[in-house]
Amino acid sequence: MPSLLPRNITAHLAIVCIALFLGCTYVLGFDAKFTAIGIVLPLIAINLYRHFKHFAIPTLVALCFSVFITTAHYYVYDTPNIYLGHMHIFPLVMWVGGLLLSREIYLLLPVRYKLFAALILYWIVMFSLEYIGYYWVGIRTNTGHPGFLGTEVLHGNLAVHLFYPTAGPIFIIVTELIKRHSTWIR
Repeated sequence: MPSLLPRNITAHLAIVCIALFLGCTYVLGFDAKFTAIGIVLPLIAINLYRHFKHFAIPTLVALCFSVFITTAHYYVYDTPNIYLGHMHIFPLVMWVGGLLLSREIYLLLPVRYKLFAALILYWIVMFSLEYIGYYWVGIRTNTGHPGFLGTEVLHGNLAVHLFYPTAGPIFIIVTELIKRHSTWIR
């Protein structure tokens, strides 16, 4: 499937989102979690509105993954928290956005072993964003859980440490299986 946006528009959009995040977080002093939600949530909504047939089912599947992890692991951060029931809104939105992004990257890969390449890219992007969030942006949890493999990222219990590295590839496999058996997803 070709990209829904031309590459130059995608690159410009990414630069605008990064600039918006940095400007709101560092210049205006907004909380990084709220700023990220304010950027990712409209991007998901815009994609759903403009490309409903392409994004509807993957968004629902990503939301199911996200609800699972945010209810299975109690997220508490050292800055203000917003909950929907027992689900923390920040990881809920970030998981949906991250999983949808991992699927879009998978669809764009021009290589033979796309799932393996997507897995490697997923790990690189996930650990990079977690590292940046923890060390540069200062997003910290108050749960007391250890980091993944002795690092100070991906704080959580064993279930979280197993789910995080496998969620993206499993999500891609699930959406590809749905795509094969449905006329709703392309």
